[in-house]
Amino acid sequence: MRLFWWLCWLLPMTAVALDDPSQLAYPVLDAKQAVADGNIEFVGIQLQDELITPGLTPAQRNELEQQYPIRALNRRWKTFDNIEEDKTLLQNYRAYALKYNLTLLEQMRLHKRRQLQKYRY
Repeated sequence: MRLFWWLCWLLPMTAVALDDPSQLAYPVLDAKQAVADGNIEFVGIQLQDELITPGLTPAQRNELEQQYPIRALNRRWKTFDNIEEDKTLLQNYRAYALKYNLTLLEQMRLHKRRQLQKYRY
């Protein structure tokens, strides 16, 4: 019974932790790990009427959108106040997304080059 109450208490805390800005501390390491795991997805920021992807030009975004998913960093944006009102959080999301997307592009390019040179004699 004690375990049940403990889980009931812990469950809402994990839902809050999903939007915790402290989880956005290491964009370069996160991008390198994503490429190493083969879990490639770009990140963006969901605003009220659009999804912005810092670090990607519109041409790159259109090309990459067909091959890879774009995940919104602020997943629960509809349940909270508009992110545009919180300038520091928006800046943190932009900085993380910019570093993550640029590092992911670079790591994908390096990974592709390593795969081509892997079996050369």
